[in-house]
Amino acid sequence: MKKSLVLLAALVLSGCGGGPRYHGPPPPESMQRPYDRPPAQQAPYHPSGPYSPPPVTSAGPVKNAQVSAYMDGQENELRGRLRGSGSIVARRGDGIVLVIFDNALFDGGADLSGGGTQLLRALAITLRHYDHTALQIAGYTDTTGSPGKNMEVSALRAKAVAASLASDGVPGARMSAQGYGEASPRVKTGDNVNEPRNRRIEIRITAAPVG
Repeated sequence: MKKSLVLLAALVLSGCGGGPRYHGPPPPESMQRPYDRPPAQQAPYHPSGPYSPPPVTSAGPVKNAQVSAYMDGQENELRGRLRGSGSIVARRGDGIVLVIFDNALFDGGADLSGGGTQLLRALAITLRHYDHTALQIAGYTDTTGSPGKNMEVSALRAKAVAASLASDGVPGARMSAQGYGEASPRVKTGDNVNEPRNRRIEIRITAAPVG
């Protein structure tokens, strides 16, 4: 009899092991952590699927008296997004100029690299937030190759950047894109000189106040 009682007690205790168990209804989703939710409720990850720009709220319209502060906020955010890329964020009055060198954007020619695409996607988030601005996208080369070819390549690169930003949700009506070839070098050189500092995209950002 005693052996039977001991065996029964052991079985009851073994059933209580492994910590507390919850047998009631699941907690509301708002109180659950992402990894607590059933797999069907988690957002699927499709690394090879089409890219959809994330939703971005507008900073709102800007009046003439607010332009300086508006551009201050945009400048600070752009500096954060371009940190570590080797790019330059320059403030000129109430305008901003981004200087992005070709090795951060292109795989050669006018094809954007994977890293370049990611960099522009990050920029697009800020450019969409500060949506009362106009963007002038200019492409430049060094003096290697013929002037005509350099003009063509610089134009293709500027248009590739504009097209990428447009696909990331920046309205095309806010942008213009033009190539300048060997014109306006950052570092003056002779002909046929490989100068990485001259191969670049410059994005000039100006406010579009509503009055």
